[in-house]
Parts: sequence; structure tokens; C-alpha cells
Amino acid sequence: MRVITLLASAAFAASASHSSYAEVEKVATVCQNGICPHWWPKVTVPLGWQHDRDHSLHYNFNALAPERNTFADSETVMYDNAIYKPRVPESKSLKEFVVNDHSGVLKEAPELSIKPDESIKTGDGNAAGTWLLEPETGGQWERVAYFEEGDYYMVFVISSRTPTGLKGNMRAFEALVRSYRE
Repeated sequence: MRVITLLASAAFAASASHSSYAEVEKVATVCQNGICPHWWPKVTVPLGWQHDRDHSLHYNFNALAPERNTFADSETVMYDNAIYKPRVPESKSLKEFVVNDHSGVLKEAPELSIKPDESIKTGDGNAAGTWLLEPETGGQWERVAYFEEGDYYMVFVISSRTPTGLKGNMRAFEALVRSYRE
């Protein structure tokens, strides 16, 4: 176990030595492939919400659910992720990353409507562009915020089974995005 801890520490130290810095939580777990890194933005969990560690590690993003619920059983959830740019070499810019992400979403759910929405300022004043994803019929209603921070593309999502759930939790989502600072 000590070797695993040393290897994980060395890997994270190497990634932290890049010239660009972002405030990213880095967790390493032992998995079938050896060591699995989990990276997500360091944020303040909004009042009335909680971090769901099991689902965070399972899905490889920071999974949040309303208090006294889990990520799996909640009508509305939030999650955020820090995507290390070298892991997505096909995206040379934030704009390309967003276009590629939307293309992937539409391949899986072609009935979705994706519309730009108002940006949200992060804690250090950067603008996070947001998009609304709305299904024609049943499905997930979402608002997604994207921004770039150092060597990472940051993605923040609120997702709900109902449009009412999405709208009713929008303040918490905006607080989550605003809580991030480099």
C-alpha cells in the first residue's frame, strides 16, 4: 500500500508542476487498472447539498445530492469535473471542447435541444458559458457551465428529471459555480 501511495503522490506532484495552475482536488484509488486518479474542481458545497463520495468515485466526478439523499435517488443532482487538457487532444480550445461535448450528447440523445444561456462568474471573476439542455419529451433537463482554468476544462452540471426541479435548484447551481476560484 505504501508503494501505491508513493506512486500516486509522484503522479500528482508531476501534474502539479505544470506552468498553469487550477484549484483541483486530486484523489487516487486502487482499482482494477492499478491506480485510478479522480480530479474535480475544489468547490464549496452549497447549503442544503452534500458530496456523495461513493458516486463521485464511481462516476469520476464530484457528485452532489440534496442533503439526506444520494446521487442515484435524487430528482435533481449536480456534478463538476476537471478535464485535464492532454486527455482530450482533439479539443484545442474551450470552444472546440464544448462543441465536441455537445456532439457527443446529441449522438446519445438526438431529441435534445441545446441553447446558450447567461454566463455565470466564477469566484475569481472568469465567465463560465452556460447551455440549457432540454428534452422534447421525458428525460433530463440540464444546465451546463464550461470554463477553462490552467491545464483543465471545467464542467459544472445541474441535472433534473423535471423542469421544475431544475428551476428550483438554479440558485444552488449558480452558487456552486461561483464558489470555484483558482
